[in-house]
Amino acid sequence: MKKSADIASNEMEDKEIGSTPHAISSEDGAIQKFPKPITGTNARELVYSQIERSSCVPEDAESPRKDGSTIKKTSKGLLPVLYSEEEKEMEFSTSLTENTYSLIYIVDPKSWAFYVGIAFFLFQAALPLLALIELTDRGSKNFFKAPADIEGYVRVAGYLTLMLSVPLFRDLLDSIETFHEGYHPSALEHSPHATKWKWSLSIALQFISGLLFQFIIFVLVAQATSVIGMLLNFAALQFITEIDDVAFALGTRGYFSHSLKQSCRDVQNYKPPNAKGPWLRRGAFVFFVILVTAGYSSILVRQRRGDFLCSRIEVQFEDTRWSELPFYSGVYYVRRNKYEDHRLIYKDEATNGKQAIFRYCSNEKAFVFGPLDRNVSFGELDTDYDDVCSSDIWYSKSPTTKSYDLLEARASEWQVQISPENPLTHPVSHFYMQCMDCSDQTCKHPKGGSCGPDATGQSVCLCNEGYFGNQCQFSESEVCDVIEFDHRFGPFLVPEVDFPSRFEIVLDSEGNYAMYRGKTVYTYVIPEYDKSLGGLFLLAYGGRRYYMIGCNWKILFPSETAATASYRFVEYLEDNLKSGYLFDGPNGTLPLFASEPLDLGTPKDRPTPVDLGWFYANPDRFGANLGVGAPISTRLRCSGCNRTRKGYCDFGGT
Repeated sequence: MKKSADIASNEMEDKEIGSTPHAISSEDGAIQKFPKPITGTNARELVYSQIERSSCVPEDAESPRKDGSTIKKTSKGLLPVLYSEEEKEMEFSTSLTENTYSLIYIVDPKSWAFYVGIAFFLFQAALPLLALIELTDRGSKNFFKAPADIEGYVRVAGYLTLMLSVPLFRDLLDSIETFHEGYHPSALEHSPHATKWKWSLSIALQFISGLLFQFIIFVLVAQATSVIGMLLNFAALQFITEIDDVAFALGTRGYFSHSLKQSCRDVQNYKPPNAKGPWLRRGAFVFFVILVTAGYSSILVRQRRGDFLCSRIEVQFEDTRWSELPFYSGVYYVRRNKYEDHRLIYKDEATNGKQAIFRYCSNEKAFVFGPLDRNVSFGELDTDYDDVCSSDIWYSKSPTTKSYDLLEARASEWQVQISPENPLTHPVSHFYMQCMDCSDQTCKHPKGGSCGPDATGQSVCLCNEGYFGNQCQFSESEVCDVIEFDHRFGPFLVPEVDFPSRFEIVLDSEGNYAMYRGKTVYTYVIPEYDKSLGGLFLLAYGGRRYYMIGCNWKILFPSETAATASYRFVEYLEDNLKSGYLFDGPNGTLPLFASEPLDLGTPKDRPTPVDLGWFYANPDRFGANLGVGAPISTRLRCSGCNRTRKGYCDFGGT
């Protein structure tokens, strides 16, 4: 009974509401009737009948209706598309984008809504600008701080991410499309504040915001070394680009104020007339896709050339395990277009004597350092590079890494091989590695030098007069022409050997300081020595320590005189003394004493052996007299005045 009553009630409701035509009177008194509203079961029947009839109509066929409109079947579905002649004229009609930039265009420039729109633009634009300060390196050859190189699959992900960013970061394309549609004076009918200057302002602000975010995603992709990191940056940045849309949505819901809510409604209701076709938007999309992918390609090409690698590195090895290893300390150059295991190598600047390289070895999953064949010239080393990866060849290796940049392997985590016969490694006690490409950080002394190209075109620190060193960090005012042992501590002593107490600095043929490995050299020629022999003591730097070397220069340079033997010995060291194996008796050279370390990057680094502690030089396990023995009390002090300073004397003398 209850069910029958409900049915009867529904029928009565349909009779009262749905079955009675509605009518109104026109101005001339005529009664106009409107068809009854379609509801309930009648509405469903009408929809299904329309679908059924439209399925029998050929695609794109049209049929007239009594009100002048047409019914058209489309390929996009079975439902009919109804449009009037007025709708035909507005076929390309569009609406304003629902964001704060449209709000800036429509509302009163003195209103709260206008200031909210400007505030959100400033907030949105400040984030990428602040990020660019940290992400870019202005004044550097690597402005985007791109990595030295990346894996192939990361490159593919980079291209896809950049292509997706153009349509997904919509502000850039939306501003271009709005500009293309142009300003319509009819906008003043909708809002008296929709003036042309505000239209231009909203487009400019949206274009700036879109350009900033497109640039920041380009920088982040250029810096990416992994796909996951790239996608995380993309997702975070996309969220920030939608701040203007989120702010508009909040305003529509009344989160800010009632007036701002009404202003957002006005934006939603405004329909700019006579919108133009989408050809410019499509063209802009293609243009920016080509632009970002071309820029990314140029970065990848530079990565493969090694442009983002340091061109010159300075290294200093320890001598705890291998006493001759510091003789490989010095400057190493990257070899362009020479790849080993997909990474460029670094080779020392020596063209004679022992040569060595840094390279990546896939079997070790690390960078290694090792020597090359001594008798191979600089241009004929290609066949010997693979040998360095053998465990009986390399001397030192980095921690396990997938990096393409040698400098990213932390110096403190390198390992030194115990011996060629023993593949076990030991952590380094000291290892220094630094990029030597000239910059404000590497050209240290403010008056010492400036950056400029050397003979090979590399950017180096060119020292001003009175300064020297790889970084122009030393001044001639720090150099003494004459040094002697400090009488408070005593001279060098070895039983039955009379050592000199006074050493003079060695000058080259042009009267400048003779340098060996960036340090000054001091010598003493024994005048009373048998004229058939040539007695000479030299204080020379060996990569980490100064050594006092005894030499019979008559054996090494039989045609030289005592006056020229000292400088010839410095040249001999520069050309041949790459390894401690050359310190032996038959060659007439023998280290007798070794100083304390002059570790680079520490206050101990200095251009002379003044004020250093000294040790006896003992034979090491390879027979070279480079081992550090018992300490002695000797100290060397400056005792002579040079060209740039008055010098100083012991005990307060002048």
